[in-house]
Amino acid sequence: MIKTLTRFTILLLMLCLALPMAVPAAQAADTLVVASTTAMSGEFMAGMWGNNTVDVDIRILLHDYPTVVWGLDEEAIINKMAVSRFTTRKTPDGDTEYIITLNNNLRFSDGSAITAKDYVFSLLLEASPLIRELGGSNVKPEYLLGADAYTSGEAAHFSGVRLLDNLRFSLTVSQAYLPYYYDLTFVHVLPYPAAVIAPGCEVKDDGQGAYVEGLTAEILQASLLDPVTGYVSHPGVTSGAYKLVAFDPAAKTAEFEANPYFLGNRDKKKPAIKRLLVREIKNDEIADALESGEVQLVNKISAADIIDAVRALPADQVKTQAYPRNGFGYLTFSVEGELLSSFNLRAAVTRMVNRELVAQSFLREYGMPVYAYYGGKGQWMPRDLGEGLKQFDKHPFDLAAAEALLVEDGWIKNSEGGEYDKAAGGLRHKAFGEELRPLVLKLALPPDNQAGEIALANLKEGLSQLGGEVEVTYLPMMELLRQYYRQDERVHDMLFLASNFGYVFDPYYSYQTEDAFQGTQNTSGLKDEELLALATTLRQTTPGDKAAFLTNWVAFQQRWTDLLPMLPLYSNTYYDGFAAGLTNYHPERHFSWADAILYAQFK
Repeated sequence: MIKTLTRFTILLLMLCLALPMAVPAAQAADTLVVASTTAMSGEFMAGMWGNNTVDVDIRILLHDYPTVVWGLDEEAIINKMAVSRFTTRKTPDGDTEYIITLNNNLRFSDGSAITAKDYVFSLLLEASPLIRELGGSNVKPEYLLGADAYTSGEAAHFSGVRLLDNLRFSLTVSQAYLPYYYDLTFVHVLPYPAAVIAPGCEVKDDGQGAYVEGLTAEILQASLLDPVTGYVSHPGVTSGAYKLVAFDPAAKTAEFEANPYFLGNRDKKKPAIKRLLVREIKNDEIADALESGEVQLVNKISAADIIDAVRALPADQVKTQAYPRNGFGYLTFSVEGELLSSFNLRAAVTRMVNRELVAQSFLREYGMPVYAYYGGKGQWMPRDLGEGLKQFDKHPFDLAAAEALLVEDGWIKNSEGGEYDKAAGGLRHKAFGEELRPLVLKLALPPDNQAGEIALANLKEGLSQLGGEVEVTYLPMMELLRQYYRQDERVHDMLFLASNFGYVFDPYYSYQTEDAFQGTQNTSGLKDEELLALATTLRQTTPGDKAAFLTNWVAFQQRWTDLLPMLPLYSNTYYDGFAAGLTNYHPERHFSWADAILYAQFK
């Protein structure tokens, strides 16, 4: 079986097709109700306006036929369901051109043919400077020839992207970006319906590279971002196993039906379950909802007490499946801000938090503390390193050391400007020019988040002992993510979030130092040339050389922990709880429940 590749810069598209706003109250008997503790944001096509784990799962349901998929051996391979022929050649300049020939029987959910234009359009759209005009973050595939000129708007055509004919296109990768450990990901493309996304426009190639004739920001504004019909939240013509038939953004529910034109995934699997309803659920509702049959599948249960409650349900009614998370929970620092641009303050905050206690309180035997930029046992690198992960624990819980770092950072004044006396109480202050500022850190949390509350209590305790305070704001997930991706002006010093990695661990873009990458790609604001150089070395590891990759990964993590753009907290074992009538459901074998559901049946 194959897991579909999901890049963190998933391709963007749109559609001018109205869909019903509300999910019908009465569900068909054959509908599988899937619940997640994370509410969907409604960004069902790409990550240019942010990412959300539920939205990513829904994209997997809706969009398929990528040129590249992932095998169980964690190697990228060409997807033969989409591609009939794949060849490469060296250009006279020493670059590598990848020529892709598509199968001629691919169809979108409305029955229209999927052609090379739809694949090329995806690349052109996600890289288009028009995306920036709409408040999104366009992707700069700098490894492709002509990327700089196209993404900046200097050139209308993309010289490294060629439309060859109705079923063939090519991508030319600069020799400067090879070797690359995940080299096939350079040619990972998903198709989106150019004809409905850019009505009246045409994907062309006159010999200098592909371009979209007639495409404007006004067209994209209507077809992408209209709250009722925009493709971002209401994609109606899609290529995946399911199609969206209803989305209620207020209720955070979405309904799907099997796509009759879907030929199958890499294993030729088509959905046996004809209808899905995806909804939000609170932790304290999970066990009762599963036992009563109100929901039939709850994905990614994390809290230890909820896992125990679900596992205690009658086995003939509710089943569970455990699998290691390939992500982690963390406090991310706003490194671009005035306060946490200081490493000493970031290190002091890190030493105020007892990660072992946070992990134990929230997860017990179902999790572990995390010390660097990795996703627990769901990634092969931490699994292989084993006990060696402890080398990254450079900033353990130690209030005395935290206090020394605060003093070194200049937090030595009281509110009157005199020397701070811990015995006298009050807040530490630091001079910023002529201004004295108190040690008050602003933290944003999602509401009703058990792990976030545990981390907050731990941080509050440490700060209170050392002359500081935490000012807490609870933000809905969509607003929190807009802060994280810096789409809105960031007003918080720290954000509590939990994220999962994709198959590709490539932090090259996440720690770019150029201004063009700040925001959706470089979310932390950290700019460090040495870290970027280590990320570059990591991605340039010879493909297939896992030992060298692990060595380079360790070097990257060592520098990362020297800089602390985040305070990593924990990783965990996920549990899915599901009705006994859902059979052959194996989330542990797949990237997502949305992958696994194609192999399952529901009675």
